[in-house]
Amino acid sequence: MLPTLSAGTIFARRYRIIAPLARGGMGIVYRAEHVGLGREVALKVLDAEFSTPTLAARFQREATSAARLDHPGCVRILDHGHTATFQYLAMELVEGPTLAAVLRRSC
Repeated sequence: MLPTLSAGTIFARRYRIIAPLARGGMGIVYRAEHVGLGREVALKVLDAEFSTPTLAARFQREATSAARLDHPGCVRILDHGHTATFQYLAMELVEGPTLAAVLRRSC
């Protein structure tokens, strides 16, 4: 099980965790700051149990495919990597309501 990273924790020697944003089936997305650039990002960290070779390759394909997208409606992928235990993906941080919240209000 993925431990919750506490605010202030430095992850992968470059991201300072600010707060968790969401938990999904395979990991947690955090608000984090790139310590060298001072830029806030959304940091998706996969649970260690999903670090099998098959799922690691799938996550790598997700990162590579998403990084190729260039459209105002898509978040930009800024970084991808792994620690000894976890894989991660750093994305552009987008402020605002979730899609689920927008759909609830419109229905």
